[in-house]
Amino acid sequence: MNKYDIVIVSHEKDFNNIKFIVEYAEKNLIFDSIHLILSERKEYGDLEHIKTLTKKSIYQHKETDVLKVDKDRIKYRPNWIYQMFLKMFQNVTKNDHFLVIESDCIILNKLDFFEGDKTIFHLCRDQNNEPYFNFSKKVMGVGREYNHSFIAEFIMYDKKIIKDMILKSGCDTFDDFLELIYKHTDSNCYPADYELYGNFCFKYYPDKVIMKKSNFNFFGRNSKQAPFWTDSEINNLINTNKDKDVISFHTWGEN
Repeated sequence: MNKYDIVIVSHEKDFNNIKFIVEYAEKNLIFDSIHLILSERKEYGDLEHIKTLTKKSIYQHKETDVLKVDKDRIKYRPNWIYQMFLKMFQNVTKNDHFLVIESDCIILNKLDFFEGDKTIFHLCRDQNNEPYFNFSKKVMGVGREYNHSFIAEFIMYDKKIIKDMILKSGCDTFDDFLELIYKHTDSNCYPADYELYGNFCFKYYPDKVIMKKSNFNFFGRNSKQAPFWTDSEINNLINTNKDKDVISFHTWGEN
């Protein structure tokens, strides 16, 4: 069996969601540990509580301890891009495989992420955003290799493949790769972590991946309407979507 850890990267607006993510991960997933990489703009106060929701170890990390980036040199949506790279390029987990679960996503039922030596990509909504592929083509010659978007609410990464991705972009280290971000990112050319990794895997490791359509439901609202989802709202989403494997509930407008 492939061992993996869970990584949750969270903006402070989503701190209230984390306890639900952990509770349902414990019910439905087989993992070694959970690592929280959290915004430093607000103190997270639920760590001791969520430790009671799982038998596995939970670790909390500061963003800047995990990855140092000069946001002033990222010319388009620097906070958003930084969050992506915290997920993809973290190295606080022990295992090569790590499951990123977005901080506004709950996995409601049991899901498999491996079939033999193959990794399963659970696909959600299809989309085709040209700037994502402008970046991936420019940096590593990878376009929209698969005929469906890899953007989802969770993804299983392999550190060995991420290292190969950096090498195939002509870089030796993440710091080298970061220079490409600084150089090429603008409003018409910017990365999307799941698209970058998924299409890279499909191009260079097609015999190591399987695509499956997710049974999911998606909700969202502007943060001006309400800045975060309350316990009662989240419980209502869970109770009314028990036939789904995954739900996500976004808020937009926060930086």
